[in-house]
Amino acid sequence: MNIEKNYVMEKLPTHPEHYSKAEVGKTLVIAGSEAMFGSAIFASGGAMRSGAGMVYLSTDPSLHVAVQSWVPEVVYTTWDKVEQFIDRYDSVGFGPGMGIGEKTAEKLAFLCDNFKKTLIIDADGLNVISAKEELQLKIKQRVTRGWGTVLTPHFREGQRLKGIDVSDKVKDSRRFGHDVSRRGLAKQLHEKYGATIVMKGAGTIVYNGGDYFVNTTGNVGMATAGSGDVLTGIISSFAAQGLDPVDAAICGVYVHGLAGDRAEEELGIYGMLARDIMDKTAQALKSLRK
Repeated sequence: MNIEKNYVMEKLPTHPEHYSKAEVGKTLVIAGSEAMFGSAIFASGGAMRSGAGMVYLSTDPSLHVAVQSWVPEVVYTTWDKVEQFIDRYDSVGFGPGMGIGEKTAEKLAFLCDNFKKTLIIDADGLNVISAKEELQLKIKQRVTRGWGTVLTPHFREGQRLKGIDVSDKVKDSRRFGHDVSRRGLAKQLHEKYGATIVMKGAGTIVYNGGDYFVNTTGNVGMATAGSGDVLTGIISSFAAQGLDPVDAAICGVYVHGLAGDRAEEELGIYGMLARDIMDKTAQALKSLRK
């Protein structure tokens, strides 16, 4: 079924007037590296722009000043404090721009074993899962325990998660329409991991068994570096504000696409940047509150 405006308007989280920032939702974003510090900015900024009361960021220590200059509202934290205070967060977005080294795998293993609320895994988080059977088992164990888990692959990442060799750059892996291949892969990944699957691309598919939810917002200009990082932040923010994993994903992809449409109206599809999508997220949400 298509994701429609009225459904999203009904599901979006609301903030009663007496709520404080701590009660609106605390999101932890774990993202970025020296080579890809923008990922930390876009994921944490996406979370801030979509309503989380507090957004914490754990990233490479060398990026602290650079990230704070872009998103000063974000609270910087170190990994040792994440381990110590993991229960304080209402959701975690993990993976954008982290690299696929052993530290990424170790951090994800810790979260799988210890974080009991919704965990959204993207980008390099997905890549380390693909490479390590131990992590694949931990993802399934999370779902068995009833801990919310969302995987957000594009088609090639989805193939790797399924165990398909994509080294030959199969032409089919570049298909992004509402096709049987993408729906089939989303179903196979859900059956393998048990998680909510967000199959990114034109007409992003959200699948958790049963209906396929197909997004109806967005445009080709959003095929730009960092766009998916913003989506990770938005879904994480909605999960922190109390939406279950499926509705957080559904509302997240719709609002993300709508923000892209707002950017397209102003800038066109050529030259649209992830920062434009991030900045238009608040306008997209405002348009759904009328």
